[in-house]
Amino acid sequence: MRRLVSSAALAALVFAAAAGTGIAQEGPDEVAPPAHDVYGTVLGVRGDTLRLQLRTGRTLDVDLREARALQHVVLLTRGRPVHVRGNPGVRAFHAVAVLKSHIGPASWPPDN
Repeated sequence: MRRLVSSAALAALVFAAAAGTGIAQEGPDEVAPPAHDVYGTVLGVRGDTLRLQLRTGRTLDVDLREARALQHVVLLTRGRPVHVRGNPGVRAFHAVAVLKSHIGPASWPPDN
């Protein structure tokens, strides 16, 4: 005889198992997941730095090292619209992914 488990009961079991093993807890050495999405147009790339023009006309330097290490970078050609996920840093925005954007600046969602 098969029994069906509700999704709420299953979620509770998974959470309890993760809590018991310490998986659900964040350690001090863990890096926060990307918190920001920005959209812009590629102005150029020099080494591991992408120069991006935002919809406001302001430029943003993006550090590509982590995104490249994770192999999450599209071909970066001048004038290409892109979606960048990552976190702001002291000197540059630190990308974990640079994705293609099929839409132009007028249709980009708000940066967050």
